[in-house]
Amino acid sequence: MFKKVAIISDIQGNLAALTQVLAQINLESVDRIVCLGDVVSGAQPRAVLALLREHQVSVVKGNMDDSILNPRRHDSRDPVIQRYDDIDQWCSEQLTDDDKVDIRKFRPTIALDLVDEHRLLCFHGSPYSYNDVIDETTSDVQLTQHLVGYTEQIMATGHMHHPFLRPFNNTLIMNPGSVGLSRKLNGKHPLIAYFALVEVIGGQIYIAFRSVVVPAEDLKRDIHNSGMPHMDWFLSQWDVI
Repeated sequence: MFKKVAIISDIQGNLAALTQVLAQINLESVDRIVCLGDVVSGAQPRAVLALLREHQVSVVKGNMDDSILNPRRHDSRDPVIQRYDDIDQWCSEQLTDDDKVDIRKFRPTIALDLVDEHRLLCFHGSPYSYNDVIDETTSDVQLTQHLVGYTEQIMATGHMHHPFLRPFNNTLIMNPGSVGLSRKLNGKHPLIAYFALVEVIGGQIYIAFRSVVVPAEDLKRDIHNSGMPHMDWFLSQWDVI
């Protein structure tokens, strides 16, 4: 059983962001780290995987993890979609056979027993599909469909790249936010990485949201050294100036 768990999500191959987040988590004396998926689709897929292994992070499979294993081109003339298709293909080619074996081992859900008979359920979209959407505006009817059969007191979802906490029946539903690709502000991804801590103290559940600043020079270095396609365009999506 675990007393304190760190939740991270949506790393998107961003080594600079993951390094900052894990450094902060190391100060928190957690019992386990769980990642809610979308790990490798970005500039440093192999280095991100290696760092997760080093920290013994348990990982849920996200939709982008599956996409990197089986990259496909979308039938679209949109140049942005075409660039992302190129990047996904490149990411897949960076991974070794052993890397791909590890990604295939990512689980659809991870359930943890916490102290005082609490339980935490972790998934990417919903327990049934990594493509499902759960956010602040999801209706109670949709939530019932997404969560039917599950009764854990805490449920952690990723996929939407934005931190939130909402109660539903006897459950607290949370999203820790994205480590590596925070939602755009004013058209740019901010240099902020998010994570969350779930802790049980005296029988009570405490959820704390945390954020750290990602050094712009670290992100620039990783992207420029990666060899990824469209690196200048990719970097232009970030608020690095």
